[in-house]
Amino acid sequence: MKRKYIKSGKYTKKAGTIINPSMEYNSVLFSGESPVINLSAKSLVEKNTGWPAICSSKLAAVMSSIELKLYYATNGNESEKMITEYKDVNKDKQEKIKKSLNNTNYVIKNADNIVEIEMHPLKKLLYNVNGRMNYADFIGLNEQYIDTIGNSYNLIEFDEDKVPVALYPLLGENIEIDVADPVKGTIKKYVYTLDNKKYNYVPDQILHFVNYVPGNNIFGKGALEIALAAVLRENYYDAYEYWICKNFALPSFIANWKTHKKLTEKEKADLMKQFHQRFGSVKNAGKPIITEAEALEIIQLQSANLREMNFVNGRKANLQIIAGAYGVPTDLIDTSDANRASSLTAIVQFLQFTIFPKMNRFCEILNQNLVPWFDDSGKLFVYFDNTIPTDPEIQSKTLQTLTSSKILTINEARNIMGYPSLEKEEVLEENVNEEEVAEEVVEEPIKE
Repeated sequence: MKRKYIKSGKYTKKAGTIINPSMEYNSVLFSGESPVINLSAKSLVEKNTGWPAICSSKLAAVMSSIELKLYYATNGNESEKMITEYKDVNKDKQEKIKKSLNNTNYVIKNADNIVEIEMHPLKKLLYNVNGRMNYADFIGLNEQYIDTIGNSYNLIEFDEDKVPVALYPLLGENIEIDVADPVKGTIKKYVYTLDNKKYNYVPDQILHFVNYVPGNNIFGKGALEIALAAVLRENYYDAYEYWICKNFALPSFIANWKTHKKLTEKEKADLMKQFHQRFGSVKNAGKPIITEAEALEIIQLQSANLREMNFVNGRKANLQIIAGAYGVPTDLIDTSDANRASSLTAIVQFLQFTIFPKMNRFCEILNQNLVPWFDDSGKLFVYFDNTIPTDPEIQSKTLQTLTSSKILTINEARNIMGYPSLEKEEVLEENVNEEEVAEEVVEEPIKE
């Protein structure tokens, strides 16, 4: 079936039309008369180098280090009747989970109690995704695909009881979608091409993570594509400097043909063509001219060595744009101007505004499209601990102040820092020791 596309990021959506804007998608980089760059998912994957790859790998590494936990919402004494192993969750954490969840699942929101499930087939699946990949591999690869092309696709393998037993991440650049209803954004089937062979999968077989953007209710767009102009500039800087270093000569000059004979327009055009072929691309930057013609004079317009032709400011601007698109603070990838205070602030912002929202969306997709295969009651769900770590030095000083002021007990302070509570006798003994030390440092008043 013939595919029809409109430039500037829009495409015709007709039921039954197989589309993939990431495979044949026109994106306007600049306004005015600037050229429209034709992108493909494969070319985006190939461009995942340099700063984009560094940002994406950092996101993947941090996200894959966060443990996903399995919870169950109960009412009354339901947890006592559960056969599977579970452990209680304190009320403060339960309220935090309920507030953090963005879904409209009122079963969870209005549950009397939430318990953590320790043993379950779903938990086993998430941490042993398939015979070759574990949880970190699964999270990391999906996140890098989302960052690069805005979509990631996973084939779900079922057993005879229609229970998922394995997840297989697919090559996102090889996916096309057969649209069922373009208005509703529903999908008829996914078409996966590998080694010139096509595989058709119904929506229930594919776990699809999408980074939705305006103008498209089926496909997403990745951070790399959002920052594509900066990515391309950075690639041009690299290529230009590479060829300058390789050729080590003058890339900019005037060719003055000193002869009594006036050149015809055709001769000028031929010379321009030759010069363009010799110097007209980034790969030809810096190539010299070798000639014996007395009539040819080379007039240098500018020096083009690396000391004078540098892109330091441009590279800094590119880094800020690329890192901003990926949600990674520049202090975490360029430490030249970072200090301890700025780094700690960057870590908090990174977790609060990038990692946790990404993990939250990841959990929402799992709860919507994977969890119901195991339990469709709405009570079973996955989530993570979204506690932002505190600077240990600041936390220690704060807790010392709070305990000495009797605002917190010693055990409360120990629990905040992750230590077990002391027995009553140990607490009393510690308090006595503190009082003894205080008495020792008290100086006698000077008698007049």
